[in-house]
This record gives sequence, structure tokens and C-alpha cells, in this order.
Amino acid sequence: MSEDGIIIFRKGSGQNPVKMAIVGCGGMGCNTLRSIRVPDGVKTIAIGGNRQEIAGTRADVELVISQDDAMASAKSKPSRYASNDAEMELSYILKEYDMVFPVAGLGGNTGGWMVSLVGRAAKLAKTTPIALVTTPLNAEGREKRHRSTEQLEALRNWTSAIIFKNDQILKEVPNLPLEKAFRVMNKVVVAPIDELSGLDKGNFKDMRGMFRKSHIFRMDAAEWRGDNPTFAINEEFRRSDWLSLQVLEPKCAIFFIKGFGVNEGLAAEFAEDFAKSAKQEIPMLACLDDSKATKEIKVTAIIGL
Repeated sequence: MSEDGIIIFRKGSGQNPVKMAIVGCGGMGCNTLRSIRVPDGVKTIAIGGNRQEIAGTRADVELVISQDDAMASAKSKPSRYASNDAEMELSYILKEYDMVFPVAGLGGNTGGWMVSLVGRAAKLAKTTPIALVTTPLNAEGREKRHRSTEQLEALRNWTSAIIFKNDQILKEVPNLPLEKAFRVMNKVVVAPIDELSGLDKGNFKDMRGMFRKSHIFRMDAAEWRGDNPTFAINEEFRRSDWLSLQVLEPKCAIFFIKGFGVNEGLAAEFAEDFAKSAKQEIPMLACLDDSKATKEIKVTAIIGL
């Protein structure tokens, strides 16, 4: 249904779910597959530059793709045809899915380029790709940050991306050793898949259309137990360093609203309050889930910028 400029629907019964796959690309992507709980019904694909990189991922499909092929795909011109054998092979694998999520850390020599290869293969397979990528720490140096920018520019040709800043996780958990902090980040990066898993095919077109309204997205989540949850949670989003709404203007917004008794009226109220901070009318979509009897209202926001 549509109410006051926002598309609202409830999470499906799971009888006709969207078919999804996580594609771990390179070192960070494969480490993510090793460390997360994969949502029910979601398949996994591991892609690395060598067998050692994909070892231990327990992925449903494992592929070795050279750095040269990955970079060639990322830098090739748009085409309806595969630019190399790796793209062709992967496109056949991806045909059985409605939505795929390449996961990678930008700035490295393989994974960041492989995201573009997955995006190109997904387009050939007529599958919707949504990249989940992290940016390097400032301390990792200018060269890696420059490569990250190159890889981000390349993947914009093939897929929208939800971007997570590694520096931000260090602010959230400053006392954790770096290795453990990155494990926390791995779980944060795949959070959108948890929200989208179980999405019914009847609502897939609206969700896919929203992701096509921007190339770059950011995500944060907030919850509130008490009065005026729409105001309190929106205030958190306005101040969020993950979203950066203090300096960036949103182009569109997707909300996953969970809690006992959440309804269309609450979603419309939440969207209206968010629109005030945007200072302009933007396309919005809300997915409601009242399947768990929680006392707090939790909202996950994915904002196109």
C-alpha cells in the first residue's frame, strides 16, 4: 500500500521468498563468510584469487578468479556480453537468484575489483546486485584509500552499494583489538541481508526500484522503548555518523520497522518526521515486522545519498 508518499508493506509469510546469495569477494569477503551466521534460505558463494583465500568458508560454491580478470571486468566498458570467461561462468551460477550481495573490503588488490565482476555477471544473469563494502581505515595509507576510490567508481557502473566506514567501527568499539573489531564489522556489513531475507517476491519490485534510485547507500539502526518512538529514533538518525545526514542530502530511504504492534500509521508518521529532516520530498519505503513481541521499536534505515 502507499500512504502519504511512502510505500508500506508487511514482511511476507515466506511462502514465496526472494532467492538470495551472499558472494564473499577476496580476503574481507571470505572472512565475512567464515564469521557470520547465514540467514535461513540464503546461499553463499566464495570468490578468491587463490584456493587459500576461499578455504574454510563452507560456501555452497567456491571460485578462483585471477586479479587480472577481476580488474579487467571492473575497468571494461558496459556491454551486454561477458568480457571474460570468469564473468560468463559466474553469470550462469547467479541465474537462479533474484538478488545477490557481493561483500568486500575496498582498497585491496582483489576483492574490491571482484565486486564489479560480480555486478557485471549479475546484470548478464538479470539478477539484482547490491554490494556491501567497507572503506579502508585512514591509518592504512593514501595508496589504499586511492585504490578504494577507484574501485568504488568502477562498481557504480554495475551495482548500487551500501558503504560502511571501517573508521566508524573503531569509534564504536575503541577498546577492542583490531582483529575483533573487524569481526564486529563483518556482522554489521551483512545486517541488510538479515533484514531483506524472507522478502516476498510480491514486494520485490518495489524494493528493487528503491535501490535503483541511488548508487550509494549508508545504513544505521536505532531502537526506542517509550513514548514518541518516531521522534526519538529519527533524532538518532539525524545525528548518526554512519548516515552523515548532517552533511549529505538523502535521495531515497528504506526503513525496516520491527516491534509489537507496528502498523501503517506508525510507519507513515515515522516517514513524515524523517522527511522534515530531509527538507524535501524523497521516495520512501517501509517494511513492517511485528512477528516478535518486543517491547521496543527498532528501525533499520538504509539511506540513498
